[in-house]
This record gives sequence, C-alpha cells and structure tokens, in this order.
Amino acid sequence: MSKPANPLNELLRGRPVTIPLARVGPGIGDGPVTLTHRGKKPAIIRVNRDGSQIAAIPAARHHAVLTMIESGLDLTHRLEAGQLVTTLAMTSL
Repeated sequence: MSKPANPLNELLRGRPVTIPLARVGPGIGDGPVTLTHRGKKPAIIRVNRDGSQIAAIPAARHHAVLTMIESGLDLTHRLEAGQLVTTLAMTSL
C-alpha cells in the first residue's frame, strides 16, 4: 500500500482530498458538513451537520485532517457516499 499523498499539496493542485469516515449515522445523505475540534490531545474531530455530530474521523486519519484544518486555507467539506471530501473553496482560487 502506498503512502497517502500530502493533503495540502493535493488541495493546492486543485484536487479533492477524500477521507473515509467511521460511524456515519444511519440515513445521513450526501451534502455539506462542518468539522470541529477542540485543539486538545488526543484531537477529537467531529463531522457535523446542523449542529449535530453525524460521523467520526478515524484516528489513523486525524493528522491529515488536522493539517488541512490548521492550514488556514478556505476549505469546503462535504459528505459523499460515506466519505469526507474536502476541496479548496472557490474564493481561494
């Protein structure tokens, strides 16, 4: 298995970054989501919609997701087929 690409490099090249999610709530459809974390160790990253947690980021992917969140880039996050898809917001181009 190859090492995942650097998420920031992928975003800056205009490519989406896809992260598999754990524990996606039943009946949760595709669409926009937000990410939150409290900045404490270990980092807990929540995938939210309308103020409620709908999924979890697997621990093995925390570093990649935190790298994106803490980059300061204007990002758009959405749920697609049970995965988190992050893209650079159009206003950032």
